[in-house]
Amino acid sequence: MKAQVIRSFEKDVRSIRDKKLKVRLGETLAQIAMAKELAELSDVVPMSGHPGFYRIRIGEYRLGFYIQADTLILARFLHRREIYRFFP
Repeated sequence: MKAQVIRSFEKDVRSIRDKKLKVRLGETLAQIAMAKELAELSDVVPMSGHPGFYRIRIGEYRLGFYIQADTLILARFLHRREIYRFFP
């Protein structure tokens, strides 16, 4: 599955200081890169009320992404209290 990163995701990741969280994020990104379809990913939950938008739980953080033209676009990586305010 092709994955694309947008600027807001990069900014969110740069602001994270927890090394263990970054390692877990790296593992999840590797899993995304190896997956051929969305069903192969674990812990994917569709965002209610927003078709095509999904989230993955990584500790107390959420990885928000959407699918556009067979490309998975990584949009946000925020704390659970903030993700629903800024994504989608």
